Amino acid sequence: MTKQVCLNRQQMMLLDRFLGIKDNHQIFDYKNHVEIAAIAAGHLGFGVSPSTITGTWKAMILNGEEVWEAPIRKTKPSLTAEIAGMKKQIAEQDRKFKIVFEKLHALDPTQDVQENFKFNNGGGDGTELAL
Repeated sequence: MTKQVCLNRQQMMLLDRFLGIKDNHQIFDYKNHVEIAAIAAGHLGFGVSPSTITGTWKAMILNGEEVWEAPIRKTKPSLTAEIAGMKKQIAEQDRKFKIVFEKLHALDPTQDVQENFKFNNGGGDGTELAL
């Protein structure tokens, strides 16, 4: 858990001015509030909590000011999407097993196995395998 930081009015005004500078928005783009708090603390010389950055960012949006871009959140695949993918794999495996079992049952047990499979066994001494 992060350490709680209280800012006085002068520090809050400095932070608001620092966050409001449009040239700094390029630095803040796509960074989370913890990273922005660290940048502000390094530049201003006093500690800034991430919750202060979040509150200031939301206040700037409500006042119609231009703000930096929020970080892009990673999308996690939902459980239903994962289950649907697994069902698709199972259906594909079932289809392949069905084909294999159809071929297996199509074999006539009274026939010689060598006749069902078209193997060229050669003379038995490997001479027909050589080109």
